[in-house]
Amino acid sequence: MSYPTSAIVHAAAPVAHIAPHAVSIQANRARSTTDWQARVISAYHQALTELPKLLATRVSALIGWSIDPADVFVDLDAELATVIVDGVVFRAHHQQVVILRACAECAITRFESAPLFSRADLGYALSAWQPCCRSCQPEDPADSA
Repeated sequence: MSYPTSAIVHAAAPVAHIAPHAVSIQANRARSTTDWQARVISAYHQALTELPKLLATRVSALIGWSIDPADVFVDLDAELATVIVDGVVFRAHHQQVVILRACAECAITRFESAPLFSRADLGYALSAWQPCCRSCQPEDPADSA
């Protein structure tokens, strides 16, 4: 019975010797863990406000209407912000704004336009751009007559 007691005393002795140093390392880790966690949480909250503001500002400039950032849906996991104005879906991703349009033939698959930098870009995306799925072929006007 003296062996287990002796083993415990010997095992505890080095820990008692290292404990003051270990405590300071643990305190530093706890402080840095708190710091990095606070920074990431702050970044999350900042993204929650910056993405909607970015999209609202850019869309407002494109369409000439004021967009409320509160109307913008944000998916932080995908780093996407989306707002719908009169049925047009605007999306911001990696600081670029695009619109989403359905396939001109089947209207099932959605496509992203080229990045929109001006009203002319938006006008093209809304009028001339007709995205189609690989499986959908636009009707040939010569064959429809």
